[in-house]
Amino acid sequence: GVAIPAATLRERLPETLRLAEERERTVYRNDPKLGIHRATKQYRDFVKLCEGIEAKTGTPPTIIASW
Repeated sequence: GVAIPAATLRERLPETLRLAEERERTVYRNDPKLGIHRATKQYRDFVKLCEGIEAKTGTPPTIIASW
């Protein structure tokens, strides 16, 4: 895993949301309002969670991703 400061995640969030919206429209062809909101909510929630963990522990959380 890798530790990414919450401030970095927050800084990158707008571009992440833009890309997620684009993916929802072009790949999945989801409803522009409902599908995109659901797709982008997970990213906003994740950043909020990481901010909370970092505030509580004083260190960035370690993120482990698998595909």
